[in-house]
Amino acid sequence: MRRIVIVDDQASQREGRVRWLSHVPDVQVEGMTFERAAALGPGWADVQIAVLDGHDRRGPEHRAQAAAEAGIPALAPHDNFVGVRVATLIREHCTPGQTRIILISAYVRESELRSRRVAQAGVDYVFEHYEVDRDADSFVRAVLYPETCSAHREPPDWAAHGYTGTPDVAAAIAAMEASPAGSMLLADEPHKLNKNLEWALRTLRKTLHRLLRDQLTATDSGPRKPHAPRKSRLAAQLREALGKDLPVDPD
Repeated sequence: MRRIVIVDDQASQREGRVRWLSHVPDVQVEGMTFERAAALGPGWADVQIAVLDGHDRRGPEHRAQAAAEAGIPALAPHDNFVGVRVATLIREHCTPGQTRIILISAYVRESELRSRRVAQAGVDYVFEHYEVDRDADSFVRAVLYPETCSAHREPPDWAAHGYTGTPDVAAAIAAMEASPAGSMLLADEPHKLNKNLEWALRTLRKTLHRLLRDQLTATDSGPRKPHAPRKSRLAAQLREALGKDLPVDPD
């Protein structure tokens, strides 16, 4: 008996996918919110397949309510691509040989930074909605036999995107979240509003430059050699990786 967990912020989507799999022999399937999935912890060792939505459309109030119901703190309110965060939590308890992680999202392949974050989280397969949600048969096949549906993708040419090497997106997000200047940088707030965080911001910019491996140009800070990318550039990169500018439902 294979245990499969469907994780999605939208109840209709979650329940529909559970229904598609409920008729498959030797499969036990259940649906969860992102918060319930995060709260499962070591329980993921008993799950053979996790099917995750990537983008969290819910507003802050709905997310806070779901966290309270699951008995955990809110899942990084600044992160709108929470499925990757859940994948990282699953990998803390399960190897790919124990639990296969499939992520379904329309917003991964459009962003190389987001794709890199997904790969670092230990996701095994990524599908677009149109590839797996056409009907029950296509969904069941993608979940049970993903290797027959997954197309090979060439690794990105990071130099062509303005990088000196492969960026460590996961570490960059962790550094931003650990810094007292993290929220300031993410919002690209003016220095004069947070003068007490100037040193923390300078340190964070240098750290992010090292982790994201962004190329520097003379125009970044005039004729002098720049030490780190502009704050606005770093903010844009982090916002992209976190899905900050993706659509969100009103509370």
